[in-house]
Amino acid sequence: MAPTDPYEYGFGVQVMKETKVCKACGNIELAANYRCSKCGERLPRRTLFQIYQQKHKICEFCDTVLAVYMKYCPHCGTKIENHDEAQGGV
Repeated sequence: MAPTDPYEYGFGVQVMKETKVCKACGNIELAANYRCSKCGERLPRRTLFQIYQQKHKICEFCDTVLAVYMKYCPHCGTKIENHDEAQGGV
């Protein structure tokens, strides 16, 4: 019987919310930690999920990460405004 929850394999949104990566040595740490247990360097403030959100289009209503072509949020149904079109751009 195969698990269906990606968390059981170490993947998914919840894992990303609980994980930080040391910039000095690449060690994976829990989000609650402030220093790397391997090299002692200070860990970044942001989790992997927060970094991922910053680099992707997000629903302003529910914070779901969206594909660039989406017109509506698949989670909450909010219409996604294309900022380029709204500003008269491409």
